[in-house]
Amino acid sequence: MTSRAFTSPQAAIEHYKLVEKAGYNLAPLQLYDLNQSVMWDRVKWFYEVGVGKTVCSTVQAWMIGCSHHLVLVPPILIPQWVSWLKKVDCDSVLAYKGTPKQRKVYDLKAYRWVIMSYGIFREDFVRLLAELGPSHPHVIVDEAHNLKNSASQLYKKLLQFVANNPLQLLTGTPTSKPTDAYAYIKLTNPELYRSYAHFESMHVGERDFFGNIVAYNNMPLLQQNLAIQSLKRSKEEMFPGIIAPRYQVLEYELADKHKALYKKLAEEQLLLLDNGGKIDATTAQRLYHALQQIVINLDYFSGNPEARSTAYDLIDETIEETQCMKKGKSKLIIWTYYKRTSASILEYLSGWRSVGAYSGANSNKSVQQFMNDPGCRILVAQPMSAGLGLEPQHVCWENLFLEHSTVPLHFVQSVGRTDRKGQKHMPTMRVAVAKDTIQAPLHDRLLHNGDLVKQTEGNLASIRDAIYGKI
Repeated sequence: MTSRAFTSPQAAIEHYKLVEKAGYNLAPLQLYDLNQSVMWDRVKWFYEVGVGKTVCSTVQAWMIGCSHHLVLVPPILIPQWVSWLKKVDCDSVLAYKGTPKQRKVYDLKAYRWVIMSYGIFREDFVRLLAELGPSHPHVIVDEAHNLKNSASQLYKKLLQFVANNPLQLLTGTPTSKPTDAYAYIKLTNPELYRSYAHFESMHVGERDFFGNIVAYNNMPLLQQNLAIQSLKRSKEEMFPGIIAPRYQVLEYELADKHKALYKKLAEEQLLLLDNGGKIDATTAQRLYHALQQIVINLDYFSGNPEARSTAYDLIDETIEETQCMKKGKSKLIIWTYYKRTSASILEYLSGWRSVGAYSGANSNKSVQQFMNDPGCRILVAQPMSAGLGLEPQHVCWENLFLEHSTVPLHFVQSVGRTDRKGQKHMPTMRVAVAKDTIQAPLHDRLLHNGDLVKQTEGNLASIRDAIYGKI
């Protein structure tokens, strides 16, 4: 990659002033990192959630001096990016969305900033390449962990589109497993690995019967390669004195009848494997999902609408303990993983001024109501729907995690909603674990996967360290 320098130092200074006018003062380490980043055509911003990736990537875009900037984001983040850019570069910002007919009328070259979802980028790739390609736009990919699958169409099209163009990748949670590093490295430093097969030959040590990787090689080299042209900062490092979150692991037991039903249904699920089905990693994942849903959704699996899991006692206790229904106290986010659970809990809380942000619900509307309506006190949220773009730190510092993903980024993203700059209270993360159920090994797997992330990325506190403290 070729190096770049300021195209106009005075212009960069003027843009700094716009950032300050918008209410954001760049921290000393952010300024230091920006001076580093401007020397690279391709940069990875691995700042933790809430440390300033959006602001820094915007300033870096001005510093390299391109005439057009294309920003690819999850749909839920489009309004935030548009609002931010209109504050600091209001003359030329386009939210490129709508139906194909509606999108067709836009003159893309007329805008400095074009913000769109990954899906629309894939759909309109031919047009984007034809109309913007010759002008070599600078590309920003927010929540870049969505690129980790180098076999995906999104990744392949982006690789083709950027060619020799400047690129910024933004994510606070780059890897869930060591193999995720390949996609980032290939985009920013393609000379390090000829192909994914070359990458695997260097770093995959052993696979099990199911084809899952159980051992890795040359981890220090992988960490070193991922760190090239990367800027990584924690909240504590960037903002000294920030209030660290408190973690509480809440172990609880199912009622005897629920426990018996769980055991019976678990055995039936296992027996399905003898029914001619292939035993592979996909089957195991299906079992994890099936069994975890039994933990919360006793009413559904027992056929008795009145039956409730003892998880609901945890909800009641948390509401009472946090006093979240009182104005002046923290609001409460209840994190779930499955649509059925989310809908059931939202129904249970229907009289408690709650809203839901999950697949099947209007997440944007619910999030805005939770953040802006003093009377709306509880949000039932799913990490993939509300784990992005939610910034409730001024009204909320209480969280309850009822279901488990083994993917560290889902947990870290969710924690980062209330553990971020501007939080004036100690955020509390209550992590519920139903004893003698699939949740116990899933919790252990989350910790194990977090340990692998630490080995891959370095300069990072693992999830295990965060929850249980460093040993």
